[in-house]
Amino acid sequence: MALINVFGSPITKAASTLNLNTPAENKARAERAMGTRFADGKYEEAREAVEQLKQKYGDGSCTLGLIYNATGNTITHVGGHNWEGNIYEQTSYPAQLENGQWGVFLHVRSSSRSGSVGAVVYRGKDKTGTDYDRMLAWYNPLSQTPNAVYTEIREPRHYERNYWSYIGGELKDSAWNNSETGNGCHTIVKIDRDGEAAFFEGILTLDRVV
Repeated sequence: MALINVFGSPITKAASTLNLNTPAENKARAERAMGTRFADGKYEEAREAVEQLKQKYGDGSCTLGLIYNATGNTITHVGGHNWEGNIYEQTSYPAQLENGQWGVFLHVRSSSRSGSVGAVVYRGKDKTGTDYDRMLAWYNPLSQTPNAVYTEIREPRHYERNYWSYIGGELKDSAWNNSETGNGCHTIVKIDRDGEAAFFEGILTLDRVV
């Protein structure tokens, strides 16, 4: 049976409007998705699914990831990085998330001496239809150091170049929550402050969408 790691019905139009790719309509779709991120039980379904993955995995450092798309358009997984650990072998990052959908993943330690420290990159559009890459990173180490998160918004293919050492430093110096606004986009990330099994949440949306 294929793994189900996407939850919620796509929001392809704003209320009582046509499905047009104008800046105003794109923003309206994003606002509708942002306002309904906890509607229809989709958040609970996503959280339960990643908890079941954790039960299947067992004990050990891991990050239970949830990502929500409120950009008004589709976002696509285009990359990532592992400093410590890796994606759980029976799972994958969601390949795509439609507007209004939650996606889940489980990132786990790779040995008894490692934690779960990684990043994922999704490509999506601003309200004008221009592509940007959003990087979401989490720091859930084996040590007693507090967990942390970090996020950036950059031009497409930015993360194909080797910036991971710099990003790793920013991540370690960050806090349990972080956000970035730029190029008409907005991204919010947070993680449980402690605990070897920590929930991570990332929300991708547009600037001035609340």
